[in-house]
Amino acid sequence: MSCLGHVVNLGSTDVMSHITNIGNVETTTAIWEFDPSLPNNRVLGGSLDVISTIRTLTIKIQASGQRIEFFDKCQTQRGITDPLKIPLHSNVQWGSAYGMLDQAYQLHQAVSLFISSADKLFGPITTLQKNNHIMKHIDWVAFKLLDNNWARVIDTRDILADSNHIQQLFSSEEPTLWCAIPTLEGLLAAWEEKKKDPHFTIYVDTLDAGLNKIMKYYLLLNQKPSFVLAPLLHPYFKLNYIKMAWGGAKEQEAERCTGNTNAKNWQDKALKIVKNTNQCQLYPTLGCIALDIIPCQVSSVPCQQLFSASKQTADDCHAHLGAKTFEQLQIMKLAWCNNIMDLAALNSKHIEEVSLEQFEELLEMDYEYGEWDKEEIFVVNDDVDLF
Repeated sequence: MSCLGHVVNLGSTDVMSHITNIGNVETTTAIWEFDPSLPNNRVLGGSLDVISTIRTLTIKIQASGQRIEFFDKCQTQRGITDPLKIPLHSNVQWGSAYGMLDQAYQLHQAVSLFISSADKLFGPITTLQKNNHIMKHIDWVAFKLLDNNWARVIDTRDILADSNHIQQLFSSEEPTLWCAIPTLEGLLAAWEEKKKDPHFTIYVDTLDAGLNKIMKYYLLLNQKPSFVLAPLLHPYFKLNYIKMAWGGAKEQEAERCTGNTNAKNWQDKALKIVKNTNQCQLYPTLGCIALDIIPCQVSSVPCQQLFSASKQTADDCHAHLGAKTFEQLQIMKLAWCNNIMDLAALNSKHIEEVSLEQFEELLEMDYEYGEWDKEEIFVVNDDVDLF
């Protein structure tokens, strides 16, 4: 079974493929040659590709210190005392699309204000060239998002919010087997509810793509009884979750009355898995330790984070540490990382109080020294023998 964090990311990617064309073009093209007026940059029934639009705006604004300063002023004019920065979406970073859309909508008034003045202050946002000849100038106003475009931003953000919450859960340090089934079922239920909502009618195909991908891996859990066993041993779920979510004898009888001859008593089936495990018929090792420890990771993210952290230690300048020293350094870093103070960040939070009287005295001394230098030069010139 694949890492469930990556499984959810695959579902989000399929959802994104219907909402934006950004994953189907090269990065350089998406950044430098995106033209909102072209028909191929329209998705979801002809609406503007808002993800590509916001991503391009974010890159262009952050490409210049003057633009960043002006964008901060636009935020200040809109009542934002502490200017914010729109995070950039990356296809390889989980949850980055949600973060970009959420922050962009919070700053949508400042973004609109920036675009309305950007052409006059900075010129066109980009220039398209072909064979070293200028083909077209694209103005900032071409990226102006109307009310219906911002509505698309909100809808896309809300859809991605469901999967982003799951990804954050699977990216934590304790994503164990017991939460796999309830979490995936929660994501499936959330997207199914959105399909039924008339507000998301235009996104039905989009949601179907994500649901099909998640369901593909969800059905594979049937082949892994350990995923069923883990929530049963959890003190909160046990067999009650199976009965509530999947049904027991009453639900089986009700389905048979409707003509479903293949209806199952899922609670009874889960109970049999527990009995078989306890009798060590299927998993002799798991049967010995299941009642004490269920730490099996459902996501490979913590392992990847550990390897990434180790790469920062075993760099090119420290390639001969040795296995024992390297192990000691990693253990020390993990033990101390939460207790080490970032003095630079701590100092930046404090405002240093400076007495201007000291500087005034220094300034007066500079003036006095300057006058003395002039007098010395005058005296030396008088003593010069002019012959």
